Amino acid sequence: MQSVAKKLSQSAIYEQRAVVVALDPSALVVESDTGRYRAKRAVSCLVEPEEGDLVLVACGEDGTSHVLAVLERQKASASVISAPGDVVVRSHAGKVQIAGSEGVDLVTPKEANVVANAVSIHAERGNLVVDAMSAVGSLFHADIDKVKLVAKSLDHVLDRLTQRVKASYRTVLELDRKRAKNVDHVAEGTMKVHARETVMTADALVKMDAEQIHMG
Repeated sequence: MQSVAKKLSQSAIYEQRAVVVALDPSALVVESDTGRYRAKRAVSCLVEPEEGDLVLVACGEDGTSHVLAVLERQKASASVISAPGDVVVRSHAGKVQIAGSEGVDLVTPKEANVVANAVSIHAERGNLVVDAMSAVGSLFHADIDKVKLVAKSLDHVLDRLTQRVKASYRTVLELDRKRAKNVDHVAEGTMKVHARETVMTADALVKMDAEQIHMG
């Protein structure tokens, strides 16, 4: 019993309030009614202390001290939640929500990954700036009122292309070339071809069939 009581006495701690007066890489310098001393930041102290903060310090009889929490902050500044290593926020029986009335920023100098069964994004406006982007999927569906695309070059490699439009307008400033095994143009009304010079050649046969043919 005396051995157990001795161990408890040696490990006894007491708490006091103190003010952070300096920040060191290895510890915090705090000042209380008992004087100025160094205290390590406890793992449970998620909010990063700043100079002038009123903190709760746990002091041990062996001379070790730990800042447990930030109680008050006089100056208006951002509260930084930090840890020396990896941080995992996990909910075993619910969902995790991050909300900010002025906005939410995700900043990292390296890679950011999102892994989910489904991803939904709802916004009034959106901006995407990417130097290089790749997308892989089995189906892409878009329902958009208006699309404007500006690019230096556009390459399509497709097995089949189907387009249905009410009216189509295209302006080509230089060359417009089409190469195909077979070409079929069908117009219900009028089909007009006009150029300063028109050349039509064939290796085997040129056929023109109509009720009337006017030339000249």
